[in-house]
Amino acid sequence: LEKEKKKVQAELKKRRNELDKLNAAIKREVEKVVAADSAKEQKGSTAKKKQTPKNSAEYNKDAGVTKMSGLFQNNKKKMPVPITGAYLLVDKFGERNAVEGKGSVMINNGGLTFKGTKGAKARAIFEGTVSTVFHHNNYTCVLVRHGKYISVYCNVENVQVKSGDKIKAGDTVGDVAIDAEDGNPRLLFQLYHEKTLLNPAEWLKL
Repeated sequence: LEKEKKKVQAELKKRRNELDKLNAAIKREVEKVVAADSAKEQKGSTAKKKQTPKNSAEYNKDAGVTKMSGLFQNNKKKMPVPITGAYLLVDKFGERNAVEGKGSVMINNGGLTFKGTKGAKARAIFEGTVSTVFHHNNYTCVLVRHGKYISVYCNVENVQVKSGDKIKAGDTVGDVAIDAEDGNPRLLFQLYHEKTLLNPAEWLKL
C-alpha cells in the first residue's frame, strides 16, 4: 500500500507541476496582451483590426446569453458556462489537496475545469476581441479581451478564431480537446481583470 501511495503521489506531483507551468504560461500571455493594449492606448493608435463575425445563433437560446447586456462587469452570474452540452465541474478555483487521503500534494487551479461530452465546444462567455491564440506543450489556449477583462479557454483544438476577430457571447472558439486520462473533452477556463486572476465561479451562471 505504501508503494502504491508513493506512486500516486508522484503522479499527482507531475500533474501539479504541469498545471503550474500552464498557469504561468497563461499569465505571461495575459501580461503581454495587457502591455500591448496599454502601449496602443498611449500611442493613440487608431489602426483597426480585421473583423470576422462568428455565427452565434445556435447558442442564443441559452438564458445566460440572451439576458446579458451592457458592460462585462454588469453581468456577474449571468454569463454562460464556456462549454456546450452536458458537463461536470471537476475542478474548482484555488489551491486544494489533489486527492483526499493520498498525501498532501497541493494543486493550484487558476480557474475552473469542465468535463464535457462528445462534441463539446468551447464558447465565448461574452462579446469581445480575440487577443491571441497560443500553444503550451500539448495545450492550445485562446485569450479573448472584454474591455478590462480577459477570458481564457484552454485545451482547445480545431480553433475557429484568430487574433483580431470580433466575437459575440456564445460564439464557438473551437472544439474542446480530449483529456488523455479519461477520454472525455476537458476545458480549463480562466478569467482575468487586467493582470489580476479572478474566480470564474463568481461570474458564470453555473
